[in-house]
Amino acid sequence: MYRFYTVFTFLVFMFCCVSIAQTTYLAPHIARSNAAEFLNIISPVSLASAANETRQVTYSPATFLPMIRPLTSLTLNNFPVSLTESGTIVLQRARSAADANTILLASGVKGKTTIKLPEVLVFRGTVNGEPNSRVTLCTANDEIICSIRREDGNSYTLAPSSESNSAAHYLVSDKVIHHKNDLLQCMTEEAHHAMAEMVQTPSKISSKVAKNLSSNLLEVRIAVECDNKFYKDFNDTNKAAAYAIALISLASLTYEDEVHTVLTIPFLNIWTTPDPYNINGDGIALNDTVRKYWNINHTDIDRDLVHSLTSGGNAGIGLLYPLSNGGASTVICQKEAAYSSSSPFTFHTYPTFDFTYGVYIVSHEIGHNFGAVHSFTCFWNPPFDTCVIQDGINGKCFQPDITVRPNPGSIMSYCPNVNLAAHNNDFSYYRVNMTFLPKIADYMRAQVEGASCIASATKPALVLSYPRGNEKIDASNIVIRWQSAHIQNVKLEYSTNTGVKWEQIIASTPAVDGQFKWYLPVINTTNMTIRVSDVSNENLNDGSVLPFSAKNATGVSEETINNTFDLHTSIIDGQLILEGDLQTSEQNLTVSLYSIDGKEVGKWNVPVSAGHLALKFDVSTIPPGVYNIQAGGIGIRYGKTLMHL
Repeated sequence: MYRFYTVFTFLVFMFCCVSIAQTTYLAPHIARSNAAEFLNIISPVSLASAANETRQVTYSPATFLPMIRPLTSLTLNNFPVSLTESGTIVLQRARSAADANTILLASGVKGKTTIKLPEVLVFRGTVNGEPNSRVTLCTANDEIICSIRREDGNSYTLAPSSESNSAAHYLVSDKVIHHKNDLLQCMTEEAHHAMAEMVQTPSKISSKVAKNLSSNLLEVRIAVECDNKFYKDFNDTNKAAAYAIALISLASLTYEDEVHTVLTIPFLNIWTTPDPYNINGDGIALNDTVRKYWNINHTDIDRDLVHSLTSGGNAGIGLLYPLSNGGASTVICQKEAAYSSSSPFTFHTYPTFDFTYGVYIVSHEIGHNFGAVHSFTCFWNPPFDTCVIQDGINGKCFQPDITVRPNPGSIMSYCPNVNLAAHNNDFSYYRVNMTFLPKIADYMRAQVEGASCIASATKPALVLSYPRGNEKIDASNIVIRWQSAHIQNVKLEYSTNTGVKWEQIIASTPAVDGQFKWYLPVINTTNMTIRVSDVSNENLNDGSVLPFSAKNATGVSEETINNTFDLHTSIIDGQLILEGDLQTSEQNLTVSLYSIDGKEVGKWNVPVSAGHLALKFDVSTIPPGVYNIQAGGIGIRYGKTLMHL
């Protein structure tokens, strides 16, 4: 038997939002919350090689997502900051690499199909009391991904299960990342020498770096191609898309901090059936096959570079070629050459994705596209580390008897693996230091500033397209429409006195949806206006140019799904009544009430059996509002949108 959970929505003048327990709102768009409300470690994972380094975690997106959507800052108490400790993390909202203008396609048996962009929210911050710590938190649909690097160098990843059909999450110490020794070999050493001969040396651009670099925020548009092997790790298009967006979004944070450049995704394609590449997870081979395929089939896609994602095999590759635009060594802006690839999943023994490594390797390979060679090469004169010395010996900047000296390394180094090998594979020494280092970052900035196609980052924009004004609406509902760029969530409001006072329609809804069906209150006015605003910045808004008339004097009832049984809904004397005839075996029915922005405000578990069903729920203390009700039982489903006067 299958268990159905279905939704029906009420606009009822007896309902209200109930705030999340123990959530303290400090100011508009700032909140302090107890993480135990939505996140709990429930047990160690029974794994022979990692039992002490992994914890299973429960996560409640229905509680967490409605809380964070409208926020620009967030403080979470009792958040797991290690396998044995809870602490406070302080976060600020960051950009998502995808927005309403991102084209998301699934390539399958029916060709290329456009699918809805998943909701991805990005935050960054620190562990309270550890100013040199780093926390990145990303929610993707109903999953949460968090990377925590403590001030002492220890790091942890909170990520969803990698097992199919599992909603579990795991908190994992990055000590137990079981990499193959050659995992970070993203290119051959011969390729490094060839690149070093082709590109400008740092000394040749030193004057440009010193004098001409600006802090103007630039934008590099990355088209993302996910092969079928990447998709199969999720077996879900939305999950695969959300993970890819999360990887680029969190990689973008370091690029924004150090290169003053944001990474955005104008196009993302996922192969849900066998792809034309057939490279079996080899990130290096994938780059060449994608380049050939795209140069024939996707010349029309506007982008600055292409990054392809696979699973397993070699880590990846990023190409560098000299350009004619002032001698820059970045391939950005050359469509025939601007490609990189990565395999962001490592070899390990625990059932989750290694997100920390994924962000690292994606940042590394795209770094090559920006003109950066590895930090250990003689190109830098001298190299920034000795984690790999063979290139330096061949390049005559190291003596043959030089000793490898492990150090924390950087994004463009191989130091994580070297540190591991130098300490007998003791993973407590495994480190992923998410920095390019200042000199490398300045070099990358000089290259991208010289690229002809790169412009300043697009500023967030928001336009209300309907209703604009002078409309005459005589109905119970209207569809509000807008267009946006670089905005994650919008707030909708209405006024009946041309903006003197605003009433909330919905506190937060994804900007990518571009529309919202609003059930009007009982109203008769000639002075209605609508306003749409950025949830994270209410100063960015747009509204009806002129007032319009709106009249709604009747209640309506709409079927929303194919019901398995008839149910009548009414509100009498402060009670919500669900009534109908049910043909099913005896079981429990769960009825949950949510505000329109997803906060649970009521939940009832009631036994039901075949025959006439009459359920009553006390809603006398709940004032007007739009709410969702989820009702679930074995073989039971019912959906209706009801306007109650």
